[in-house]
Amino acid sequence: RIFDYFINNNMMDGSGRDVLYDAVIPAIKDNLLFGHGIMSDRFFINDAMGTSFVTSAYVHNIFLELWCHWGILFGSFVILLLYCIPIASLLKIRRNEKFYFVLMIVCMMFIKLLFTGSYLYETYLYFLLGICMSIKRKKF
Repeated sequence: RIFDYFINNNMMDGSGRDVLYDAVIPAIKDNLLFGHGIMSDRFFINDAMGTSFVTSAYVHNIFLELWCHWGILFGSFVILLLYCIPIASLLKIRRNEKFYFVLMIVCMMFIKLLFTGSYLYETYLYFLLGICMSIKRKKF
């Protein structure tokens, strides 16, 4: 799909996500420090679209989703943890056979969560965090 977008000069096409971002970004600015609570992005998106509450209408961007839910302070802290835990684990096992498996899941998860998906429903994210915490506790 990415190659099709590149070949057809549609790389800047948001596939309708611009509407989602336009609904959530003002909400983030409205309550910058503390956010609006878990799953609040769904409320703002459905309100902007004039539809009833549907759980599948989320912002499709982990940064905007966490900032809308938890605010800039705590949301940024969670983002930092979500990125630092896997990186620290990768550094610990860089000469181990598990390195490429963990790297594959890291790439799969964080690239996916930047463009689609929700951290609330992404089971592989929690699988990755469990693996990384297991690695951090073991001595290699």
